[in-house]
Amino acid sequence: MTISKKIAASFIKEKLSGNIVLLIDFDLGNLRYDNDYGCPRRKFDPHDTNLMRAIYCIVFGDV
Repeated sequence: MTISKKIAASFIKEKLSGNIVLLIDFDLGNLRYDNDYGCPRRKFDPHDTNLMRAIYCIVFGDV
C-alpha cells in the first residue's frame, strides 16, 4: 500500500468512522490545526492539505 493510500485509509478510519461516503460533506477547514491531515509547517489551504495531496496522488497518480 502506498503512503497516499495509507493516509487516506487512516483518515477514513479516524475522522469518518470508516464511512468513505462522509467525505462528501467533510469540511476541510476542520483540518486547519491537524498535523497529520492538514498543512503542517505550511500556510493553510484546504486544497493543499496532506489529505488532499494523498487523494490527488491516488486519483491522478497515473497521469
